[in-house]
Amino acid sequence: MDARSLLVGILVPGVLCGALLYAFLALGSSRPRHVWTAASGLAIAIAYAAGQVGVVGWNGWFPVQSRDWLVPLVPALGLWCAFESSLPFSAGQRWFARAVWALGLGWLCVRPLLLQADRASDGGGDWLSQERLSAWGEAALVGVAGISLWQIWARIGAYLPVRNTCSSACAVVFAAAGAQMLSHSASGSDLHRALFAALVACLVAAWWRPERNFGEGLAGVLALLHIALCYEGARWAALPLASALLLCFAPAFLLLALVVVPETMPGPTRVLARVGALLIPLGIAVFVAWSNAAPATGY
Repeated sequence: MDARSLLVGILVPGVLCGALLYAFLALGSSRPRHVWTAASGLAIAIAYAAGQVGVVGWNGWFPVQSRDWLVPLVPALGLWCAFESSLPFSAGQRWFARAVWALGLGWLCVRPLLLQADRASDGGGDWLSQERLSAWGEAALVGVAGISLWQIWARIGAYLPVRNTCSSACAVVFAAAGAQMLSHSASGSDLHRALFAALVACLVAAWWRPERNFGEGLAGVLALLHIALCYEGARWAALPLASALLLCFAPAFLLLALVVVPETMPGPTRVLARVGALLIPLGIAVFVAWSNAAPATGY
């Protein structure tokens, strides 16, 4: 990693996220709990967008590459998560909005496949072609995965103290950055590192203000952004599909352990079981990426 990547890919999102969280948590000490919850997702979103612009650049408001759309859309998602935490939406309204965001992410992920289908048909627009149906199927799967992972992270954030939630998120994203690097996806690894830096700032804030449980606020931005980056690594780079699936759904094993492991179990054993439920799938994902990585060439 060169000095520029270190500066704009790690320090900028980390410092920016920390400054935003400080403003919300310290200056808003008399505010109700939903303000803290809203702050975390919005701070991560803004910090990540700044990190992506610094690492891989940005091609304007209407870019061609799907990845560039993350720069305006991720902060918009963070803003929506802030509204969702602050306003009295019904459960049905929340689920509908989350479905729209997740399915929109699915369309964004498969957009290059749809453009390829258009070029293959010479602009004929055959909506029932095999390529288009396959792409829309992938979009639906990504959307369902996004909704599921959003709910999983929200349940984890509601169940665990904020320090444990942030630690779990850092472990997942750090493993994803490592798997992307082992798969020779430099840009995917850089973007995951930018997200990791923002999450480390959240972890520091969680240790600084542990009584302000903003863990649920991480769920939407973390879930959809993490899935988008893992999908890009699996579809357009060399990240193995098995690694991508394990990296995305390792939190599901943690949630299962939180539900299944009884509170009557001795403390160290209970903690070890829950930590292992998260770290074992992540370790397998990194190992699969390492074992399938093609050797780097060059002389």
